[in-house]
Amino acid sequence: MKKIALSLALVVFLSLGMQSKTIRAYLSYTVFNTPDNDPYIETYLTIQSGSIVNLLKDDGLYSGELHVQMIFRQDDSIVNFGKYVLNSPKIKDTTSNSVNFLDVQRYTLPNGTYDMELALDDPNTSEEPIVSKTSFVVDFPEDKLTFSDIEFLSSYKKDDSESILNKHGYEVVPYVFNYFPEVETALNFYTEIYHADKTVGEDEYVVYSYIR
Repeated sequence: MKKIALSLALVVFLSLGMQSKTIRAYLSYTVFNTPDNDPYIETYLTIQSGSIVNLLKDDGLYSGELHVQMIFRQDDSIVNFGKYVLNSPKIKDTTSNSVNFLDVQRYTLPNGTYDMELALDDPNTSEEPIVSKTSFVVDFPEDKLTFSDIEFLSSYKKDDSESILNKHGYEVVPYVFNYFPEVETALNFYTEIYHADKTVGEDEYVVYSYIR
């Protein structure tokens, strides 16, 4: 799993006066393959709800939103993209402790090197969108044993329901931060192995993992 910390600063102008806001966001991602050799990237975007503008809704609760745009380029060509509105959880009191909310997306990408651009825009401000960029490689040979990226997990459980968090009968919730505090007593992770049959045949094999 690759991780990008975003320090996103906005100055928010409200009718009641000027307030200073900083969007606190964290993006991580994992690159996977499929049995049909159609690789894809899975993105995990976490936003702290108290770092965006929350407005009073008709039901008496407060909620905010972000306009999210994700673009994947090769040279000057856009290979895939996503553009959507991300709503924060509804809360009763904006002075209470804010919560982190998670957004997970998947984008199909053939093998190659990509530039990823993420733009976040709080529509309840007058500021321009905040943009962050990074590069990564998708490389899954069809005739070799390969692993996906490692996805660190905050939790996992047996679950056969249909969900973007579900993989092979388990609900796996990504751990998107780049540090592990002392209260964490286990390092849970998820990864996939591809084309093992072309290397070890149909025999059983053992997978070792270790921390260095």
